[in-house]
Amino acid sequence: MLGTAFDAQPLHAPGCCFPGDIANVAASDWCPEGDLWKPAVSAASGGQVQSARIEGVVEFKGKRYCKAAYEVETGGQKARYSYYFNQDSTDVWAVIDIGGQVQEMHLSGGN
Repeated sequence: MLGTAFDAQPLHAPGCCFPGDIANVAASDWCPEGDLWKPAVSAASGGQVQSARIEGVVEFKGKRYCKAAYEVETGGQKARYSYYFNQDSTDVWAVIDIGGQVQEMHLSGGN
């Protein structure tokens, strides 16, 4: 479980733009494919979080998000963690697929 203190932040700090300029920013400036991204999870969640590789801008739930993902093997099963987030990380989805069982969590408004 990711907990409620999920605060997605890129590992790099591009400093490219102001929030109002999102429409004029190239995806490569805020969602650089191949870079690492790490969601911050509170200690209360009890879990360690691994850095995810950015896969680029994708369409998810009818919107365009930056996608980052990683896979691990746990208990003999593969687990895939996918994160979808907008440029200022105020709209974030976490999708966890463990052995075909998928859970989604949506955080918006920076909460």
